[in-house]
Amino acid sequence: MTIRCSLALIALLLTQQVLGDVEQTNDPVIAAGDSGTCYAKSVPNDNAGKEGITTVYQVRRERDEPSEIYYWYARNLFVLCNIWRGNKSETTVVRIGPWARGFEANDDDLAIAFYVAGRLVKRYTTLDIAGSAGNVFATVSHYSVFEYYKGFERQDNGTFDFVAVDAKGKEFRFSAETGELRRELTSKR
Repeated sequence: MTIRCSLALIALLLTQQVLGDVEQTNDPVIAAGDSGTCYAKSVPNDNAGKEGITTVYQVRRERDEPSEIYYWYARNLFVLCNIWRGNKSETTVVRIGPWARGFEANDDDLAIAFYVAGRLVKRYTTLDIAGSAGNVFATVSHYSVFEYYKGFERQDNGTFDFVAVDAKGKEFRFSAETGELRRELTSKR
């Protein structure tokens, strides 16, 4: 009886692992900026893929005003609203790459991209972040290089960093202005 229970439990756990690896269909998403003065709406063209339109809106009293349009879809994105840079106000959008198929990082799969004032300023592939093809968190049929995102953090000098953490606990800090990788910190997990 104990062997049967053990086998049933193992089968159930394996089934959960496989079911947990099923891709979600694309749905429209909204990401609000931290200050609440802007948001991004990303609408897919299809049930799968990265084709679509993402529009950043400035919140207005009567009707929200579109300020930037990007011709891509992202299920996960972050927005930093109306940051004064020099003599003008700009918005930063961080686009997170889709759940990558396969088991190894490569130069084709997007990990993260930074857009400022409507233009791409920096893009990283999964291989850029992982450092080597096998340095990823893999499931049955997909992989990722980041485990989670802390989002934007204000620095003592008034600038902002975007912070992401990989599966091994290493923290990646990117400039919200330029997308440049400022530093990597190894976590004490």
